[in-house]
Formats: sequence, C-alpha cells, structure tokens
Amino acid sequence: MQIAVFAVMGVVALVVGLILLLVLPALGLWSLVIVGLGIILVASAAIIDRGRSVSRTLTSKRGKFGTSTTILVSVFSAIILLVNAIGVWKFQRFDFTGLSQFTLTQQTKDVLAKLDVPVEVTCFFAPSVPGIETELQDMYKSVRIYSLVLLAEYRNYTDKLIISIKDPEQEPELARKYGITNQYLYQTVVFETKQGMRRVPPWETFAEAENAFTSAILEVTGIKQKKVYFLTGHGEASPLDTSPIGYDSARQTLRDNLYLVEPLDLVATPKIPDDAAVLVIAGPRTAMNDNERQILANYLKNSGQVFFLTNPGAPDDIARLLAPWGVDV
Repeated sequence: MQIAVFAVMGVVALVVGLILLLVLPALGLWSLVIVGLGIILVASAAIIDRGRSVSRTLTSKRGKFGTSTTILVSVFSAIILLVNAIGVWKFQRFDFTGLSQFTLTQQTKDVLAKLDVPVEVTCFFAPSVPGIETELQDMYKSVRIYSLVLLAEYRNYTDKLIISIKDPEQEPELARKYGITNQYLYQTVVFETKQGMRRVPPWETFAEAENAFTSAILEVTGIKQKKVYFLTGHGEASPLDTSPIGYDSARQTLRDNLYLVEPLDLVATPKIPDDAAVLVIAGPRTAMNDNERQILANYLKNSGQVFFLTNPGAPDDIARLLAPWGVDV
C-alpha cells in the first residue's frame, strides 16, 4: 500500500503545483518545485512497483489488481498534469496553415505589445457586393475572411484594439463619413485614434494585410515608420528590380519588417532625408560626383548609417568614403 500512497501523493503534489501556476503565477518557482516533488513521488512509486513483486506487497489477486491499477492511473494522471503544467508555464502556439495566416512578424508583436492607447478598428464589410465583377467578388470575400482572422490574431497580443463590424449597405451615412463612397471601397478597414484616422482599402489588405494593418496602427498612434533609402543614379542594384540581380526580395523583406523603402537620387535631392534609418549603396558601377561624395561624407560624420556593398573593379568612391574611418577596401 505504501507504493500506492506515494503515487497518490505525487498526483496531489502535481495538482497543487498546477493550481498554483494558474492562480498565483508569481510563485512560479515554488510551483515548479512542488510539481517536481510530485514527479519524483510518482516516478518512485512506479520504479518500486516494477522492482518489487506485487505478490509480496499484497498476496490477494484483488489486492494486486487494485494496487497496480492505482499506480497506473496515478502515473497516467501525472503525465497529463505535467503536460498541462508545462503548457501553463511555457505558452507556445504552432501555425500549420499553408499561408502561415496565424503567424505575425516579431515587429508586429512588438508594436502591439507597446500599444498604450485604444485603437478603434471599424470593418466596413458587406456580405455581398452586387454589381461588380466575379473576380472582385471572390477577392472581397477573401479580404473579409482574412481581415477578421488577422485582427483576431492581433487581439492575442493586445487588448487595446476595439473592433466593430459595420455593413456599409445598412449604415450608408457612417460609411460616407469614413470615405466609403462606392462599392469598390467595401471591405475597407478603418483604424482610428484621437490622433488620426487611416483607411486600409481592400486591395492593400489583399496584397499585404499585416504590413498595411500594422502600418496603420503606427500612423494613427503617432509612431513614425523607419525608412530605408537605396541610393540610385550610379547603376546600383534597385529595390524595384524583380530580376535575379534586383533587390525586390530585400525590399519585400524590409516591408514585412515594417520599414518603408524608397530610392534616393542625390542629384535630384541633394540631401539625405532626416527620417533615414539607413542608406543602402548597393554596388555602384559609375562614379559619384564631388557634391554627392561630400553629402555622404557629412552624413557619416553626423552619425549617419550607411550599408555599403561593392564589387571588384567598381569606382573608388566607397573606398574614399571609408578611408577616413580606417577601412581599407
């Protein structure tokens, strides 16, 4: 009977530890100690039972069956409780959908975690949009479903989103207030705070929903997005070039990580904008003029950030810009 007592005590310890994890998360360490004690007790009972003949413990067949059953049930219960305890202590979700529709970028999670003002999200969704092409009908249906799925996922990381769904056909005056003036703008999602308002039309949602939604949240809460500029005018790799030598995939990845990407021609705009997080100079093939080099040199001296990429046989502009910094190209 002592073995069964050990098993039952172990299960009790696991239950108590799990309850403490749920009710008093601050006692996490002590809760895990109690869970660990429960594991030791249950494991000890199982080991002793296996190593000792049941017939010596209780000679009757009924006793054998009762003790063994108690131990087996206790071990099974302990495993179930342990898995749940780990689930409470370490929360983890897995996304097995083909489009990873339940997976947010870390940047979006960070934005939502830092959100400290309420954001009203009004979805102007019409169940059907008569009078438009079939292809658009299908697109609008996909936009409506995906928007709701994505916003529900956002709610897992913040309680600051106040989401409502309005039918622009049933509430036309409200729709017009937010610029929803025709059927092609149905399925628009509006983000609004006291600081401002931003509409995300259906084509933006269909193309890059997470980027569009998170950018809208940043805009209406007064947080500026960082910009990455790509220098142009000297044969550099272009972020708009979709060919194998282009940097379109880099642009897409930067946008997915909530950076705005823009080209910069220092001849047309003889200044590096103040909102530049970094300037990318991607393998220039022709030389810069003196004024451009001076702009870049001054930018570096004022703690500007530049990402240089160069190829063999390239003009010596990058080498001249980096030489004062002790870099030999």
